[in-house]
Amino acid sequence: MEKLQFDSGVRVFRVNGGEKLCFNPSDPNLYARLEATAEELSKLQREMTGENVPQMLQKTDRQLKKLLGEIFPGNDMEKIFGGVNLLSPTATGKCVFENFMAALSPILARGAEECAKRLMELQDAK
Repeated sequence: MEKLQFDSGVRVFRVNGGEKLCFNPSDPNLYARLEATAEELSKLQREMTGENVPQMLQKTDRQLKKLLGEIFPGNDMEKIFGGVNLLSPTATGKCVFENFMAALSPILARGAEECAKRLMELQDAK
């Protein structure tokens, strides 16, 4: 079998020394998926109430990991987070999900800039 190799822009990040998270930070589809899930994330936050708190936390954790899997397809979020509930509190005073998003923020910001720059170049080429 022949091989076809090229730069797809995909970068690999080892999450907390464990599993790998793979995605292209400058992929316009990534930002479309982020935008598409933003309302679902807000809805999850609003729905985090109930009498059975442990059950609500488990349900929300599953839903958050499902959404992250949609944003970053091909990645196993359960493995990446080592089975830890994304709403678990941490020493930072924030939950695991908030810390993960804070760590991703600069990567996503640079990727969005690269994406916008490329789109502008394509627009100028017209």
